[in-house]
Amino acid sequence: MVTATFFPKSLPNETISSRIGRYHILSGNRTSKVTFKQLGFPVGAVDHIVSPYLEAMASRLPGDAATNFLTLIRENTLLPLFKPFLGKRANADDSSDIPSRLPRWVVGSHGESYLCIRCVMEAKEEFGFGYWIRSHQAPGVSACWKHGCELLRSCSHCDYPFQHQGKCLSAPWHPCRHCALEIEQMQVTPATESENSYARYAHDLLKLDMDPIPPDLLSRLYRRRIQELGFVLGSATARDGNPRMTAMRKFTEDLIHLFGDEFISKVDKAYASGRIRFWLRFSVIDGVLDMPLSRHILLGMRLFGTAAAFHAAVLRASKEEAAAIFTKKTTTSADDVVLRDRHRARIVKELKRHGSLQLKDLWRKALRATSWLFENDRKWLEKMLLPGSQVQRDGGKEHEDLSDKDMLYAAQLEARSRELLAKEGRPERITIERLFEALPISPGSYSVRKKELPLLAHQVGLSRESTWCLRARRILWAIGHMQDMDMKPLRSAIPSLSSVSYYAVKRILEFSHWDIDALASRGLNIPAELARVGITLAWQGPGVLSAKDVGGRAYTSQTGRRRNRDTSLLRAGSNVPEDLTDTYRKVA
Repeated sequence: MVTATFFPKSLPNETISSRIGRYHILSGNRTSKVTFKQLGFPVGAVDHIVSPYLEAMASRLPGDAATNFLTLIRENTLLPLFKPFLGKRANADDSSDIPSRLPRWVVGSHGESYLCIRCVMEAKEEFGFGYWIRSHQAPGVSACWKHGCELLRSCSHCDYPFQHQGKCLSAPWHPCRHCALEIEQMQVTPATESENSYARYAHDLLKLDMDPIPPDLLSRLYRRRIQELGFVLGSATARDGNPRMTAMRKFTEDLIHLFGDEFISKVDKAYASGRIRFWLRFSVIDGVLDMPLSRHILLGMRLFGTAAAFHAAVLRASKEEAAAIFTKKTTTSADDVVLRDRHRARIVKELKRHGSLQLKDLWRKALRATSWLFENDRKWLEKMLLPGSQVQRDGGKEHEDLSDKDMLYAAQLEARSRELLAKEGRPERITIERLFEALPISPGSYSVRKKELPLLAHQVGLSRESTWCLRARRILWAIGHMQDMDMKPLRSAIPSLSSVSYYAVKRILEFSHWDIDALASRGLNIPAELARVGITLAWQGPGVLSAKDVGGRAYTSQTGRRRNRDTSLLRAGSNVPEDLTDTYRKVA
């Protein structure tokens, strides 16, 4: 198998097509067909939302194939934007089947790529070349969320399209193939306020990378918010004070009036073609709310205003539902207890008969019992399936194969790492104990089964934070904190605010070339700033360092400190202890 050794690293918010286009240029291949073949793609199959050939491409890149695949879909596809609306089984945590529920293409936008000229120029100044930004390719987006200008899908002079079937992208690295106009010379047109608001909402939603939302919860959330805005039929109310019916026709008219017929036609192809009967519908089909993504974005803008407010409303609704389920489960009837015991006995019988089984095997062998326990007694079911459980020891001939859970655990650990990185306040070190809070296994269990969880082990190595990375994060936090406190950004104030030694601050600032004044003058995105200068969680510091470089102002060598301590003890007439290990060594 051919390995794409020189495949370029991803830039912030870059698309798969953009990385392939840069690889095509760097590799020096004469034709796009050769490039696609090297990467495992049939010609022209790269413009899917998540290409079915992405896994084959991941196996041809340097490093672990499974990790490459997870990184590609998270950083270079629109899956994080679609994911909240793709449905989720009640009480389920496994989102591995999400790509199977993802539409292959965006209706009306297949075969097109969108470019912001100003973003290209900014990227050229920062990285030396422009590239294609992922959030610009979101369904319905026609403006740049950052610069407020219209996106281009073809040359502004001759209308020659940027993307062609079966060809790698040549823009923005080469001029227009038809009229030779340079990308920087193309005309920029301001976008409307509605277009800008839609683009900002889609971009923010993509950055949030929300978990899948159960469709029934999402439907209730939409209806409740519509009712809160006053769109109800009559004045009739239920006993709990909530309106009985939602005035959907009235709300739809209000939404169309707010955004305008022209803008909605541009965003929603079904609306543009006149298919507006039951245009807004909250019915669930095959576990998914029956609406395209563009309509979810329009609804979110009207009901919640911002993506952050929508996310907060989803979290509140989830907590309320979890509390209601807990209350219901604490009042279990006697009939439920009898039913639970019967289903448990069936599962134990299957485990003893067949030895080590996985969940997928139980679905096939004991559907009704597995279904009931999965919904109502899932912790017990998962405990029975864990390696080393009593049933497994007594009736099983071999331990459970953890390969199916390895990728899931690795993804959950990575998500936990990103959550801890984005946590507000003074940075705390991302330790293995904090990472494993998101997993159903403990660090001790992981250390025993480490060889059976290679993806998780690899992800642990990437996600555990080094001391140097923590220092860099605290330096950036201190700079932002000075801005929040209206303090003048002084280099001399960083050590005391960040608890990082003066020498370590000096070395990190020399390595990163951070301009304190420039950083303090704009909003700081700490993870993005670290990535920009090449500091990862496992970063081991700026080159070879001596202890004196990070020991603080009062550092003296351990040998010298021991000699001074011996002298002081003898002067005091004390006996010198046998163990003179310096337990007070300073750590930055």
